[in-house]
Amino acid sequence: MLLSITLFSDLQVTPATDAWKRTLTCSTTCTLTDNPTYIWYKNRHKVKEDTSRLYSDYFSDADSYSCAVKGHGDLHSPAKCWSVTYTQRICALKGSTVDISCSYTYPIYHEIKKAFWFTKWSGMDAEDLSSAPEYEGHIEYLGDKDSDCTLRITDLRLSDSAGYRFRFITSGGKFAGSPVSLTVTGNLSHISNLLLGGQFSDSDLQQ
Repeated sequence: MLLSITLFSDLQVTPATDAWKRTLTCSTTCTLTDNPTYIWYKNRHKVKEDTSRLYSDYFSDADSYSCAVKGHGDLHSPAKCWSVTYTQRICALKGSTVDISCSYTYPIYHEIKKAFWFTKWSGMDAEDLSSAPEYEGHIEYLGDKDSDCTLRITDLRLSDSAGYRFRFITSGGKFAGSPVSLTVTGNLSHISNLLLGGQFSDSDLQQ
């Protein structure tokens, strides 16, 4: 069973500050005893202990929040902050399909406005691969506006070898992960040599 934090209500930006006042709800799919006590943590420090599942505060991007149920040490929600997590290096065969598994997190009071993958910058902006003519019908974004940012590339070409990055824009900011290095080769022995040379791990190999 899992414990999670969800946004309960939507309030306004506080004047003259970068903080937002929001109310959070600590939710769980577990069956709890009557009137359980919820513990709230801000930046890993306990800030509230109460029977109410709700917690209101002024939130900023630098803060992370999590909740727990008293008496259930293993029932603790993950903290929410900016992050993108994926395999750093992938090697795949020409003509195959590869899924770049990816997950991301962001402050709980934000809403996702846009999420996309890119390899190039155009001026100050990243170029969305889904709008690039050369990738039409060639890539598919399998992610969502919650935590999954997996990218699928079909019928791999040698020219697909590049550094791929995931970027997302929220109602309160934007963030991009470090590049995933994709190497496409037409030679299976090339992949074997890379593995033997210690440049890739078995988990990095996708065919």
